[in-house]
Amino acid sequence: MSLEPAEIREMTRGITRGDSAAADRFCAQFGDRIHAYSRKLCRNRGDEAEDLAQEVVMKVLRRIPVLENERSVAAWIVRTATTLAIDRARVELRRRRREQAVAPTEVGESMEPSVEAERTEMIAGLAAAVGELPDSDRRLLLARFDGDRTLAELGREFGMTGAAAHGRIRRGMKRLRSALHRTLGLDPSTGDSR
Repeated sequence: MSLEPAEIREMTRGITRGDSAAADRFCAQFGDRIHAYSRKLCRNRGDEAEDLAQEVVMKVLRRIPVLENERSVAAWIVRTATTLAIDRARVELRRRRREQAVAPTEVGESMEPSVEAERTEMIAGLAAAVGELPDSDRRLLLARFDGDRTLAELGREFGMTGAAAHGRIRRGMKRLRSALHRTLGLDPSTGDSR
């Protein structure tokens, strides 16, 4: 069912004022489109698409301006979903690059002794820092980097939302970085030795 421009204006105006009825109407009117576009952006990966759709709805409901017609709302949704999908892809790419940078070398490859000593020291510092984390955070971090599970999957496994799992992982990583900087004598702002 298509909405008239006056209905769109009233609905988006209501959303900007925090009217929950307007937000419900928005979700009823555009929810299927948001889910379909999220599935397309995530190449039909169910949990990722669901997470993206939820993120899109939340962002649209927080930031949508008063719009004049259904086409404008659809464009706003597409732009928001696309931007969020790109941001998520960038985060995932950075995570994979960080993991590859510290991944063990191939069996049989030799490292220079100084590089190997530095790596051994870093691994020992990391192991000590991981050991200092609270048990629940340690298990969540280890689960995140052991396998290819999404944040939504980890959240379900640990009895929380994907967003909560993401926040705990981010805070755990921040603690690990701080501990490594202390252990290895690095400047936290640059990562360089003092």
